Amino acid sequence: MDAEAIKKAYAAAGERLRSGWKTDHNSPEKQRQRRLGNMMPTAHEDMNLKEVKVWAPYGKVRFYWSRNEGKQIVAITLPGSRSFVIRNEGEQRLIEFVERGLNLLDGEGNVLLSYGKVEPPTWEKRDLNSAEGFEDIRACWEHHTGLTWEEDQLASNDDQLAPDPSNALPAEYFIPLGHSLLKRKTDVTKCAQPPTPGEGTWIINQFLNSHFGDEGGRLVTGTAEGLNERYREDHVKLLLRDFLQRPEYANYPWKRAWMEILESPKTQASTSDLRRNIEFCREIVSTKNYTASAGKTEDGRVKNITGKIWQIGGRKPGW
Repeated sequence: MDAEAIKKAYAAAGERLRSGWKTDHNSPEKQRQRRLGNMMPTAHEDMNLKEVKVWAPYGKVRFYWSRNEGKQIVAITLPGSRSFVIRNEGEQRLIEFVERGLNLLDGEGNVLLSYGKVEPPTWEKRDLNSAEGFEDIRACWEHHTGLTWEEDQLASNDDQLAPDPSNALPAEYFIPLGHSLLKRKTDVTKCAQPPTPGEGTWIINQFLNSHFGDEGGRLVTGTAEGLNERYREDHVKLLLRDFLQRPEYANYPWKRAWMEILESPKTQASTSDLRRNIEFCREIVSTKNYTASAGKTEDGRVKNITGKIWQIGGRKPGW
């Protein structure tokens, strides 16, 4: 086949391809979607639903919201759980905006909950006040519900420690009061195994089961401020702090003690205490050092953050 025939064949094939395109194929909105990897939300008959992506292995949820008449694309990321991960090919996940917060639905309309959570919604508004990108989450929720995120939902840190009578596990659930948080010299033979709700280690076991399920994964230590997303999303203190602020744990007797450790300026000592309690619940299979860039100092020098990566083992039988 000569060069001219080849040229005509390509031209004819291109014309057939273009004839099958929708009229808006080359619109700015469609081009923006293709640059984002076709991960824009799918339109549904019920515009209160949006299809989302759930990232394995930790179940982080992300969707894109087109605001300002398509002039701005906002990525919304919500705290994840392994219970959200898609297990079978063809499964679907949807976000539903409801009065009390947001639900994550499977393809049959069932509400998915993180491990340890007992009732919908998947994310209470109160749960999201400290989430990364909160202002975008609030604006998106208000847009889809037509409601206002009440000011009394913008709780301070002290408010978040106060009991929420509508969702909190009752104080009686944590009786009898067990052993406090484990320290370096604590005799663990005196601690309940697995921990009972009144134990200081109980919340750690709940956290690990919620975050990892029956499997294991990594947790990161070190200074969280300025840490890039690659490490920040697995930072143990940030994850545990958010977990403790869930309404169901408002009456947990060792909550304030844990918050003091997580917010302690004595980073090395508090991390050592945290590791002791994690090791009680699961094996730390390996520990590696890491160094991550955290931007530059005022004089232009590269600023680095160092820390450790803990590889956490699977769930103990019966725990």
